[in-house]
Amino acid sequence: MKVELEAFTDSGETTNEITNEDYIWKGPEKGLNSVLLLDGTSGTTGDFGADGEKTGGRIYVETIAESVEKQLTERPDKDPQKALKDAVRDAWEAFEDKGVEERQNYFSGEEATVAEATTVPGAVGALVTWNSESIELMHVGDVESYIVLEDRIESFSNEVHQRFDGIMNEKITELRSEGVEDPEKRPEVRELCNSHRASSNYPGTYPQISFNPLAVEKGGARKTFERGEVEKIILSSDGATPRMRRLFELGEEGLIDFLEDKGVEEAVRRLREKEDEIELDELKNSDDAAVAVIKF
Repeated sequence: MKVELEAFTDSGETTNEITNEDYIWKGPEKGLNSVLLLDGTSGTTGDFGADGEKTGGRIYVETIAESVEKQLTERPDKDPQKALKDAVRDAWEAFEDKGVEERQNYFSGEEATVAEATTVPGAVGALVTWNSESIELMHVGDVESYIVLEDRIESFSNEVHQRFDGIMNEKITELRSEGVEDPEKRPEVRELCNSHRASSNYPGTYPQISFNPLAVEKGGARKTFERGEVEKIILSSDGATPRMRRLFELGEEGLIDFLEDKGVEEAVRRLREKEDEIELDELKNSDDAAVAVIKF
């Protein structure tokens, strides 16, 4: 039975088509048997790797996707965890070639500290691969993955990152109630972001596909399913399905029905309309959004 893919990405309020750091790759070219969704991020105190047009986060997700594409085109049966780990190593080499002078600006001299890790781009994401017998999911970080089976739904996200989002939203709400304009620009809010970023990829914190391939192995979730038991898989960045659930008051089944009924692109359009109607207690009123629905 032919696999169907419905996928859509949309820029948030602070990005455009070439700086959108959400990314979806499907492939290889000879037949759809893998889908990769990435939610990238640039540094919070600098933008290492930016080229004057694209952000470091955008270039990073493109680099990861290009590596995964090359690997799975050459070997469609390659282990997805190994593919992501090798992609991280390829990204290291690509960014290392950005130039000695730029690296020195961020990482050398008397002013350099561990905090400079907050200048480095990274990403979270999910990679799905399949053949005639099985389907495998590799999930890293605070993207959302839903596996719709015949008798249940299995979902993956990241609790550590969700707790951070709750703390951040509480702080923004507090500042806004005090009459503070643009609370997301306040030093205490930026410091929260910097601390959160600097703590990634340590034991017990949240993983991201940055320049440490161990994050994929140690921090990622991996699950294999029989091909015949899976009806569909939904992958989403944090700018899409989490906000849909919150703003439209949807549970997991309601969310899945919403995407099925509206279609992915229309669902994101409805989300944008809702975001425009209200002021969210979040860093961004609208964020980059990416959704992929794979039907088996």
